Amino acid sequence: MESLKLKAEVREKIGGLSSKTAIYKENKIPGIIYGGKDEPQPILVKKNELLKIINNEGLFNSVVEVELDGKAVNVLFKEVQKHPAKNIFTHIDLSLIHISEPTRQEAISYA
Repeated sequence: MESLKLKAEVREKIGGLSSKTAIYKENKIPGIIYGGKDEPQPILVKKNELLKIINNEGLFNSVVEVELDGKAVNVLFKEVQKHPAKNIFTHIDLSLIHISEPTRQEAISYA
């Protein structure tokens, strides 16, 4: 299995119309990386970059390497939000992980 990689950039503008502008005019998806001891980091991901890995069957069970400001961080996808009527992504939530530390994740059962 190939490793999953995603390029992201720090999101400077938060709130208001900045998310809509990013989605519709810049073709970027807003998101956030949270977890660990650091503050949550708002990010922007190019739509094409996200589409490359989003159809991976094991995406929510795989470690994804995110390149952010020249350094790589390991994350797990927690949630991908889509617009209810339009077929577009509106937000992603990523959980920061450290490979050397154990990580506890909730399992979802659809039974």
